[in-house]
Amino acid sequence: MKRVSLRFAALMAAMMMTMMTSAQQNDSLSTDTTMWFNQTHELSGVVVKGRLPKTRVKGDAMRTTVAGTILEKAGTINDALSKIPSLEAERDGGVKVLGRGDAEVYINGRRVQDMKELSRLRSDQIQHVDVVQNPGARYAASVKAVVRITLKKAQGEGLSFQNSTQFMYQYGGSLNDNFTANYRTGGLDVTGTHGHRSCS
Repeated sequence: MKRVSLRFAALMAAMMMTMMTSAQQNDSLSTDTTMWFNQTHELSGVVVKGRLPKTRVKGDAMRTTVAGTILEKAGTINDALSKIPSLEAERDGGVKVLGRGDAEVYINGRRVQDMKELSRLRSDQIQHVDVVQNPGARYAASVKAVVRITLKKAQGEGLSFQNSTQFMYQYGGSLNDNFTANYRTGGLDVTGTHGHRSCS
């Protein structure tokens, strides 16, 4: 009877030791898991970096830099102009300066005769845009505002071609196809464009 009691006591002691060791391991694992959970879900802060267009006074105009900014991804020159402060670019190519009305548009010093040209050229070709709200004596007295667009200097010489097609749907479909040819050599830079629009 004494041998059975001793064996039973030894067995109970071994079971108690195993349970205590297991409990200690579980406590340790639980603590470690909790610390890991807290560390991975705590944020000290978030930093978002981006380069916004810069607008500043330059002579008689407010100059907005387009090159290297998000405006390069706008699409066409017309799309980029609509995102510049105080400008409103219409779908037919017209440009207005808020508070002044219709504006004369110049590209690299040349007056734009066909406003559809603004939808043929890409926004990533622009270097900067100047908005003149009070034109001086160099412009006609009837001119209320001026928008001067300066394009990036093109690299290389020779003959180049560019063709773009755009489909729009608004009260019916319309397909615009624009073809541009450029010849550049020395100080000579000649550009010709042809646009075709079909509606359905």
